Amino acid sequence: MNNLSSDKIKTIGINYIIDNLSTVSPLGKERLRNISYYGRSNIELLNRELDNIQALVDNHAIVSNKLLNITTVIANAKNISKSVSKLPHHTLDEIELFEIKKFLLLCDTLSPMIADLIATAHLQGVDFVDTTDALNTIDFDKQRISTFYFPNNYTEQLRKIRDSKHRLEKQLVDITMREQVKKEHLDIAVQERLEEANCRKILCSQLANFIDSMLTNLDCIGYIDLLIAKSYLAYKGNAVRPSVNTERLVAVNLINPNVAHHLESKGRVFTPISIELDKGVTVITGANMGGKSVALQTIMLNCMLANLAFFVYADSMDCPVFNFFEYVSNEGDDAEQGLSAFGMEIIKLNQVVDRAQNQYGLVIFDEFAKTTNAGEGQQLFSAVVKTFNQLDCITVMTTHFDQVSSYANAHYQVKGLSALPPYTLPVSADFISAHLDYGLIKVDGNQPVPKDALTICHLLNLSPYILSHLN
Repeated sequence: MNNLSSDKIKTIGINYIIDNLSTVSPLGKERLRNISYYGRSNIELLNRELDNIQALVDNHAIVSNKLLNITTVIANAKNISKSVSKLPHHTLDEIELFEIKKFLLLCDTLSPMIADLIATAHLQGVDFVDTTDALNTIDFDKQRISTFYFPNNYTEQLRKIRDSKHRLEKQLVDITMREQVKKEHLDIAVQERLEEANCRKILCSQLANFIDSMLTNLDCIGYIDLLIAKSYLAYKGNAVRPSVNTERLVAVNLINPNVAHHLESKGRVFTPISIELDKGVTVITGANMGGKSVALQTIMLNCMLANLAFFVYADSMDCPVFNFFEYVSNEGDDAEQGLSAFGMEIIKLNQVVDRAQNQYGLVIFDEFAKTTNAGEGQQLFSAVVKTFNQLDCITVMTTHFDQVSSYANAHYQVKGLSALPPYTLPVSADFISAHLDYGLIKVDGNQPVPKDALTICHLLNLSPYILSHLN
């Protein structure tokens, strides 16, 4: 998924979303494993899939039983694409042909169900092909039973061989003739296997005419499986359809389900985030513990979801279509390369700058240069802001450095400890966490960074010996 490390993907919260998807078939699970962003060249396809999810959500009461019936059938659909793709040039064995027949029987059952769903929910771009002719080719007696065996009359030669074999098997019953016909029976059995191989070759050449339709249906089953899973996730999570035909990012009351679930387990509530982002750099400031990283993760998560054709966790969201995503922080990066966290940040920064020269992306820097000294850190941070203001991407940077946000196009602050209720010292860390306001407010670019660190020290009853030495 893009080039984000597994640690970053987990931090952002994508894994939490994926783990809650209920795909039921190997085809759907494989499609999910290989999921990728649509990109700016495929906006029409992205909108179509989002429209299809909306259609299933809007018609949930009508289609829920239909979806249940479809998922029950497709749960048995195996990925036979390798066998199907071999048909033009290879003779398949009996097991492979048996699996193809099972798949075509499944398609026969599924076809009217998908047609009904398409008509009811007005789904677009769902291409499920009628494979009746392919099924009739391999279902010799038209019994629609999932067994595979060449009938005696498949070829004239096969009929003659099996007639001879049947005659010899009758003679084998006679003890006096058993030894005499045993070798002849063995020879005829070999001839049968050879002729069955020839029959398989003939059948494969006939089935090759249906390769495209079978591959289309395999792909469609994976698509339908994942589409249904996305619609269930959106319906259960009260997620909404993002608008993806925009150049600005406008989000109202964004939620991070992963963080929200963690907070709920502690009896706390996630503070929704609202923000507007244009091309160029937006800086978010706030004290440590203020929730800046959570804000970044929430923005990145929902933008990635929108670009993967998922619904988003917000009241509303206008989201550009990006060609890449970058999340730069010194958390979870590879220290084993022998570089400091700062050194890893610089290497990553170079890679991002190169990529942003010719692609439109969302770039996030979480506390860039915080591990170096404050003076040089401020200089570097300001230089990065000025650079990314000139690049064709949306960039969000968090910091607690002073005097750097004035270079950005926009400046937000985390509200932090701006509205504490009455309290008695000392308070617990849980009290502070519960009353930290993670909401964002737009401020002037020269607005100083909030200074909550000393407040937190007092609240936690830091030793008076240390407090007495504060200037």
